[in-house]
Amino acid sequence: MNWEIKNMLVCPDSGTAYAVAASPGDLDIIVWYKGSYFLRPGNMLTTSDLGLFVNGRQRDIELISCFPYTNSLWLYFQVRTECPGNNNQLLTNCPCEARCLFPYCPYGVPHNTPCLVT
Repeated sequence: MNWEIKNMLVCPDSGTAYAVAASPGDLDIIVWYKGSYFLRPGNMLTTSDLGLFVNGRQRDIELISCFPYTNSLWLYFQVRTECPGNNNQLLTNCPCEARCLFPYCPYGVPHNTPCLVT
């Protein structure tokens, strides 16, 4: 099945991410996952017996759970995830006020030295 990614959030406290995925039949779900690849708006996620593919390439993504999309649930995740990149801000440095479990910023922003996970 093919799903178009509409939105994304990352959670630095858990090292996991969320994405809103829409099917061609207008079924929207929230995908909770972890891995070394991040789903971005406009990506096409394909599920198959062989694994998960993004834009035709197999990617390192482990599904944790999927939820039916609701505005209130997505808002809840937005409020609970404290990553400045989730706000679509143009950042050149990550304040990383909370401990960040991502070895590399999903938004490509350098971590401040005190925030690096060892």
